[in-house]
Amino acid sequence: MTSITNKDEVSITKEASSDRTQEETPPTTDKKPSIPIHRLFRYADKRDTLMICLAILCSTTVGALQPASIIIFGNFLDKLTLTIADPSTDYIAATLPVILVLVYMATAVLVASYAAQTLWVMAGENQTRRIRIKYLHSILRQDMAWFDTSNEGSLTTRLTSDTSLIQEGISQKFGLFVLSVAQFISGMVVGFTGDWLLSLATSALDTQSERLVQHALDQASANRTTIMIAHRLSTIRNADHIVVMESGRIVEQGTHDDLVAQGHTYASLVQNQSIALEQTDSDQKQENASTEMIEQETCAVAMTPGVKGADMTTTDIKKVLAAPMRRVIGQMRQEWSLLILGCVGSVIAGLIFPAFGYVFSQVVVRITLKGGLTSQGPMDGANLYSFLLMIVGVGSFVGFGIKILCFEVAGERYTKRLRHAVFQAYLKQEVGYFDNSENTTVGVLTTKLAVDAKNVNEMVTKVWGEIIQTILTGVAGLVIAFVFSWQLTLVILGIAPLLMAGALYESKIEQGFGDNTKTANEQCGQVAAEAIKEIRTVAALHRQAYFEHRFILATVHSHKQATKKAWLASFGYACTQGVPLYAQSIAFYAGMRFIANGWISFNQMFSSMMMVMITSMGVGAGLVFTKSYAQGKMSAAAIFEVMDRVTKIDPDLEGIEPATVHGAIKFENVQFAYPSRPDHPLFKGDLNLQIDALKKVALVGSSGCGKSSTIGLLQRWYDVDGGRVCLDEHNIKTFTLGNLRSHVALVSQEPVVFNISIKDNIQLGGLSEEPMALTEVEEACKLANIHDFIVSLPDGYDTRVGDKGSQLSGGQKQRIAIARALVRKPKLLLLDEATSALDSESERLVQEAIDKILAENTMMTTMTIAHRLSTIQHVDCIYVIKDGCVVEQGTHFELLRANGVYAELVHQQSLAADYSHPTTS
Repeated sequence: MTSITNKDEVSITKEASSDRTQEETPPTTDKKPSIPIHRLFRYADKRDTLMICLAILCSTTVGALQPASIIIFGNFLDKLTLTIADPSTDYIAATLPVILVLVYMATAVLVASYAAQTLWVMAGENQTRRIRIKYLHSILRQDMAWFDTSNEGSLTTRLTSDTSLIQEGISQKFGLFVLSVAQFISGMVVGFTGDWLLSLATSALDTQSERLVQHALDQASANRTTIMIAHRLSTIRNADHIVVMESGRIVEQGTHDDLVAQGHTYASLVQNQSIALEQTDSDQKQENASTEMIEQETCAVAMTPGVKGADMTTTDIKKVLAAPMRRVIGQMRQEWSLLILGCVGSVIAGLIFPAFGYVFSQVVVRITLKGGLTSQGPMDGANLYSFLLMIVGVGSFVGFGIKILCFEVAGERYTKRLRHAVFQAYLKQEVGYFDNSENTTVGVLTTKLAVDAKNVNEMVTKVWGEIIQTILTGVAGLVIAFVFSWQLTLVILGIAPLLMAGALYESKIEQGFGDNTKTANEQCGQVAAEAIKEIRTVAALHRQAYFEHRFILATVHSHKQATKKAWLASFGYACTQGVPLYAQSIAFYAGMRFIANGWISFNQMFSSMMMVMITSMGVGAGLVFTKSYAQGKMSAAAIFEVMDRVTKIDPDLEGIEPATVHGAIKFENVQFAYPSRPDHPLFKGDLNLQIDALKKVALVGSSGCGKSSTIGLLQRWYDVDGGRVCLDEHNIKTFTLGNLRSHVALVSQEPVVFNISIKDNIQLGGLSEEPMALTEVEEACKLANIHDFIVSLPDGYDTRVGDKGSQLSGGQKQRIAIARALVRKPKLLLLDEATSALDSESERLVQEAIDKILAENTMMTTMTIAHRLSTIQHVDCIYVIKDGCVVEQGTHFELLRANGVYAELVHQQSLAADYSHPTTS
């Protein structure tokens, strides 16, 4: 449920507390706050308000006209009955005016449907864009403590997924709600228009529904005779005359007030039902409570989830889109039993409309034709078909129940596995994949986990069942219609392609615009994700307004595309609503022609026509899900694109797996360029570097010379384009990826700690899946110079570090990262600018830890990347890298005496140099 606060900021769903709170406290069952329905539209401007009002008017028109077509049908039936009774009457002349009215009504539905859909989508897009802008504005104005307890990924995901739910709720879904309410009210009015018999019309309704229906009935009862049978006496208190019956005889007659004054049977009934003659305070409270309840229920209906997610774009989109359905079904092998059962339910549900049409047509025929009301027994004639209608109702309950239950369960199970598969595919990709401009932000990647997976879920749970149901409805209805009159059915089938064309057109528009909107949507997500991820820098520069402006500009193109799509796609929706009424009018006209020519009888014409009419209603209802099918298909293609991508560095590839290594390293004629910059090679084949096992070496050089890139190559984050990198004389490509990295530990300039306890963070460095002993963790922490600090905390090693280690200082995170590296007991320790980002005191503590490690651990090779040359004076060998190759190597004092590149770097840092120091240290 989406919650909009009372402030000017927008909160998309209730903000989750920190992960620490989620894990340490049991889940609560508190309901998320709901809002009045009118506040869903608080971000509508005057133009949007006008569009909403017009959309409500158009949706109400469509909803009211569909039941009103029953009046036209009744008039047509009356004309037809009179014509049959008088053979001299011209069939066409008698019924043509009624048929023309139906054509006018179909045109009105077509136009109103198009206008309503377009206006709802445009108004919803406008408001959702403002909500997204306000949402980002609200986030960027929060204090840093709030970000410490919030999850970065969830914040960016809400900007995509939750706002999509809002967009659906305030546009198409709310339009469907208005249409359904109008359809219900107009249907009730139509049902009780004319001289009528109301048999317990409101007895099964709740109080609020009874009030609405009763108000409609009171208006419809004006100027006509009305007989009402009721248990709830509140519905007849205004009747002109009330007859009280008991045991089959009349015991009292009169008005409500007269009978109450007499104090007999009617008064007793009134007293039992406690009907107050005047409204009391309690009645007013009850009415207010009912109003509040209906508002909440209305809000819930309006916000039914429906996801409009990021579409997939490829150069060969037609080829890609051809495969997903077969593949989805194949991957759902575990749910085939549920799918089969769901298909059985869909088949039953699909047969309901034709069955109802057949039974209903037979009832009308027998009532209309002379002698149709007489029957030979309790289960003959109209009685038989009334019983069959009850059977159809039971079948409807069973069929729709099985369909919904099975497809929902199957869809949720599959979507869970699908999200896991996508996440697993992400983790298998090489680092270069995430350097690609299309995959650099969290928002773009999480879209496939959140929005695309949800679209696939919608396709499985909603669309597949509807497709089967729609096909069965169409086929069964047409078969029965052919049996009664193949001539009339063929005529009506001539308009069927228009119905299918409308649905296919809407689907094609959805697919076509996916190519244009994906890039724009990703740009919006990238801007927001970048601002949220680097919020401390943004706040420090006081540049919140700048990023908000960038986000607003990024939303312009996607907003224009969505608006254009609304104008085009709405025509397909309008066709699915209006064409069935045109089909009815054609059926009426052709049927009268055929009867006039003596080709078919009234029974054949009416039965065939009813079958086609009711079948078209069922098919039209099923085609509403065309858009969801198109989105689900495209989202499935986007997900499979990630899952099918062959990583350039396969973590599962077989290779050698030595139990231990010595730690000798060799870079030989290395050529390398980053995948995101293939035209700018970093190493051009001149990098040659050899490090003996168990030595402590350092790589130095100016920024951008390639020092840190050697670490990426050594760990196979990237593969060289030429030459080779060796560990113990073995090309690292011959190792299994897991085995290679098990011998290596890295401490980087910006250490990453996870929002778990200190102990769990350090244990992640271990090679075993089983948690290591606390004593091993403590030993590593003592070497890293962090043990005393940890034990001084109230929770000690169980202290949670917060999101991104927000509860720790930079030096503390760095020493925890060092401890995590040490528990791995590596043969190769890589220190990449481990102290460059720290203040003086933190640097001193970290450097003491590093010095202690270098002094006490003689059984591993250590490679240090450093800008601060004071930290590497005592290593065994220093390699100076410039322009992608080693230009100098030697000890600190040897390089100083050489008075080359290294000496220049030393003097630039004002490091005290003593040239008289012995050459060996």
